Amino acid sequence: MECIGTVRLTPEAEKVVHRLKAKTGLPIRQIVSDIIVQAEVIITIETEEDTYMKTPFLPSPSAGSSPTVGSPASFWSAARTAPCS
Repeated sequence: MECIGTVRLTPEAEKVVHRLKAKTGLPIRQIVSDIIVQAEVIITIETEEDTYMKTPFLPSPSAGSSPTVGSPASFWSAARTAPCS
């Protein structure tokens, strides 16, 4: 397996990873990699174009303002609210 980068976890996520390591005995690298691969199917990415088509009250991109929809915070909102299996 190739190492492609480093990710800094939040303290809460780090605790979860350490609990999973204690329960499974798997290496942290494998735990985090498996979580990312499995989570891909439950994450929905909403683009600004999708938002403009659904919400008529937002200004158009040509108006010079850009909403926060599609930002990293909204990107992960689907992952935070998705049920765990």
